[in-house]
Amino acid sequence: MKTKLLFILSAIFFAVSLNAQPLTWNNWQQVSSGTNANLNYLASDNGSSKYYVTGDNGTILISTNSGIAWSLLNTGYTNSLKRIFLHNGTTYTICGTNGLIAKSTNNGINFTAQQTGTTNNINAMVAYGSNWGIAVGDNGTLLQTSNAGSNWNAASSGITSNLNFITVYDNLRGLIVGDNGVVIKSILDVPSFNYSYRRVTTGTSLNLKYAVVLDSNNIWIAASEGKLLHTTNSGVSWQTVLTGFTNDLNYINYKSAAEIYVCGAGGLILKTTNGGTSFIQMTSNTTQDLKGIIVNGNLGCAVGNGGTTLKNILYGNGGTFIKQQAQLNPNNISTWIWNTGVFNQDLRTTNTPGFEWPKGSGKFAIFSTGLSLAGFVNGEFRMANASYNGEYTGGYIENGIAKTGTDFQIFRVKPGDNCYNSVDYANWQVMIPFGAPYRDVNGNGQYDPCIDIPGVKNATQTVFISLTDGFPQTHTTSEGFSGGTAPMNADVHLTAWGYQDSSLTQSLNDVLFFKWEIINKNNLPWTGFYSSIVCDPDLGYPKDDYIGCDSTRNLGYCYNATDQDGVGSIGQYGIHPPALGMRLLKTPIRRNAGPNDTLGMTSFCYFAGTDAGEPLCEQDPSSAPSQSYNYMRGIKKDGTPWLNAASVPPYQTKYCYTGDPETATGWTEYFGRIKNCGGITTGNVEPSSPGDRRYIMSMGRDNFTFNPGDTQTVVMAQMIARGSNNKNSVTKLKQMSDYVNTKFKSGEISIGVSNNANVIVNSFNLYQNYPNPFNPVTTIKFQIPENTFASLKIYDVAGKEIGTLVNENLSRGDYQYLWNASDYPSGIYFYRLETPNYTQTKKMILVK
Repeated sequence: MKTKLLFILSAIFFAVSLNAQPLTWNNWQQVSSGTNANLNYLASDNGSSKYYVTGDNGTILISTNSGIAWSLLNTGYTNSLKRIFLHNGTTYTICGTNGLIAKSTNNGINFTAQQTGTTNNINAMVAYGSNWGIAVGDNGTLLQTSNAGSNWNAASSGITSNLNFITVYDNLRGLIVGDNGVVIKSILDVPSFNYSYRRVTTGTSLNLKYAVVLDSNNIWIAASEGKLLHTTNSGVSWQTVLTGFTNDLNYINYKSAAEIYVCGAGGLILKTTNGGTSFIQMTSNTTQDLKGIIVNGNLGCAVGNGGTTLKNILYGNGGTFIKQQAQLNPNNISTWIWNTGVFNQDLRTTNTPGFEWPKGSGKFAIFSTGLSLAGFVNGEFRMANASYNGEYTGGYIENGIAKTGTDFQIFRVKPGDNCYNSVDYANWQVMIPFGAPYRDVNGNGQYDPCIDIPGVKNATQTVFISLTDGFPQTHTTSEGFSGGTAPMNADVHLTAWGYQDSSLTQSLNDVLFFKWEIINKNNLPWTGFYSSIVCDPDLGYPKDDYIGCDSTRNLGYCYNATDQDGVGSIGQYGIHPPALGMRLLKTPIRRNAGPNDTLGMTSFCYFAGTDAGEPLCEQDPSSAPSQSYNYMRGIKKDGTPWLNAASVPPYQTKYCYTGDPETATGWTEYFGRIKNCGGITTGNVEPSSPGDRRYIMSMGRDNFTFNPGDTQTVVMAQMIARGSNNKNSVTKLKQMSDYVNTKFKSGEISIGVSNNANVIVNSFNLYQNYPNPFNPVTTIKFQIPENTFASLKIYDVAGKEIGTLVNENLSRGDYQYLWNASDYPSGIYFYRLETPNYTQTKKMILVK
């Protein structure tokens, strides 16, 4: 908690509500299902965010974001579908009226009906392994199979009451419930693989609808007349639990033995937090009968008659999430950074650009920017987007659960701050476990508040925030660059900083730096992984811009199409406008390749607004995440390749406008473009009219696997330069980017090295790193007794240099470097300190 000081924050932070629900589960909201059919059942894919609903008229609905949005699957059936059983991610079986049992092995693209030998309604089925299964239905119908449904054979249940549901627990045991208080236990015997059934006495004549088994002893059953059955001794005895209501109860779901949710007729939703001792009614905002309810993490979903689908959001700590921003204005540039992952946009007024240059001029060069992530989790496409609104919030994921709190705000420090005049400086230690940078003044390898110095070494300002996309409710199709999928479960540690440089020849005064540490907090790998900087540049007057890239430099940029920006109005750059750009200094490494594949910028392309008059395949991806993913992969949103119009014949490319504007060589917007769509790979060259541009700089591959627990790092320099004319500004920008890249590669721009000037040093020393072995961060400490040039480099076991940590003139002192080896595999590494008068090498071990 930031409680040490009273501090005026209004100049730094601006907060608005995110339409979050209060910290309560009492209020449910309706969402569109796209159907009016009665919905009969709700299932979750092993607790994931992928949900399935079955209903009348052959209806199946699928949601990939815990019920926030739904898509309709065409089954080809008109039967009322009663249940769906999920075998795995691609295979499921449905059952329904008129004896229907059908199976799909390809995500529901088609179903194969199975022979059941009955016309009775089949209300539920389960599978025991790959071959054995039981189905139950009206009039005591009991079917069993031993060959994956090729044949279903009738078995005797001994009753004529409708059997409504069956569930499996302990792998081989099942529980069947039905009308008139019927409970039957089923057992699949091993090794004979014969089925046996035993009726259990319940002492009630209630109609039993649905059952959940918390463990082999603790079982709950939803029943008619607002009642529940409960046993704590595996059914030896049953208790009838009164909820205080008389509505029939259709479904029961639990988060824990204490926290249980029930839904039923007339829109009834009940909740208990004391294991059923008492229930409270929740506001469902519907009178339709509800047939299914799931509470998964911080999101609830319920379904029922009339196509009713409901959601409920438990939104973090503190009641609501607050959209917040911090100003970064360390030099000639001023911009804003949000706690949703977006930057270069100003929250204080709606739709306001945030990247101001020169600072205080009222002239802006960028409207909005962010780093978006995308990939597949067990075949399900997911995104964590940041472009215009952002799908992140301050927080982190622990053991698969997204968490947040008041500590997870944006932290900002600058020279002159201390523990007594800056709340962020005083509380920096709360972000150290999440990667906040600092200078270890006393050299003890840990952060000591009010002794060590927060922030990036030598930076004029540093901004840090720990972000996560793990809350499903932050994912929305209105993010800007599409969005709205289930969370990737990504943690992202964002550091932004800048310098004031007094150099007369080259300057960092017009550069900002951004570093993202991306961590896969999912329990499954992300496959087909891409990370993309999505930028909407508005260079002064936004309607006369061009864009381009230099793929050899990992540089994307925007410049004015003419040497006059705008028409002389306030906020326009006028004559000789600048060019702005982003250079990737560090990019992800595809570790599943051999040798490791450092990606670089794998594509640079663009998209236009829906009102810009451009081809449909080059417009905003709107609410289609797959179209955003195509842009990230370096193709148009419909999958059509970009064509280099300056080549004869044009060739397919993932890099748009790679030519040089000033020398008029290669493909630039001045040459024109080919507006091909629909997979066509030919076309005529047409003029490229100046306009409002958006671009995507991507780093990824279709065969990139990002494993659970792994970390990838992206470092980007955002810069602006003004030349003698609009085209020369691009040349100046490229020169500036080369200077910045050299500084970064040499280690002069670094978050790691620090000097403890209070230690008296009389000799050279290179100490053993600590901890050792390590994962993935270790501290390398060394001492030099004189002012000298020094280098500290990392080598792999083959002797190949893999990193330069220090390469500069150092003054006498005691130094240490915090090295993050998250980009490297486990193994033995060596680090070498070299000066004109001293060389020493030591071994260290990385264990992941």
